[in-house]
Amino acid sequence: MTHEKIGTDMAKASVAWALEALDSVDTVREGTFKKSREVVRESSSIIKGVHRGVPADRLATKFAAAKGSYGEILEIASEHPEVMNSSAAVTAGQELTEAALVLAIAKGEGLPGATSLGVAPSAYLMGIADTIGEVRRMCLDSMREGDLDRSEMLLELMEELFDMVMEVDLPHAIIPIKPKQDAARHILERTRGDVTFAVTAKRFSNNPE
Repeated sequence: MTHEKIGTDMAKASVAWALEALDSVDTVREGTFKKSREVVRESSSIIKGVHRGVPADRLATKFAAAKGSYGEILEIASEHPEVMNSSAAVTAGQELTEAALVLAIAKGEGLPGATSLGVAPSAYLMGIADTIGEVRRMCLDSMREGDLDRSEMLLELMEELFDMVMEVDLPHAIIPIKPKQDAARHILERTRGDVTFAVTAKRFSNNPE
């Protein structure tokens, strides 16, 4: 008894199609990761620069580079919308947000919104949460310099940022911000105690009786 050969042409064509599609996905993924690393590197450099007193114009140049790299992620996402939900894109948006907020605070400017940065909602909220720790560092630096007025202003800003972060009450699967909320609460409490102690000590030294 003879058996006819089972045709595999359609299966082979589908495998070729699948491999091509997956290669495209891999290319997009690699491109996104590359640009994400650039954003993270420049953003980290900006934040360190702020704490080291690097001139604002030099940091503005770095921020332009970081935003440019993030813009390339947005270009990729225009053709592949799923990219914006990838860990690389979210991390890049989060780091860009933090750098933008810290730089604005250092320059005494208003805080930029998510729309102007082009970041996703979760990235913006996570970036705000991370910024609270950086504002503490700025607050402590001001205290060491004897500028308690600025320390109190920064503490007030920390409280406002904390209130914004605590408005988020969503499942971890949507935005994993709970650990950052807990950390922010601890950071705020410590900073409030530090500033209160410094202000009280100054008042006592001015009026020892």
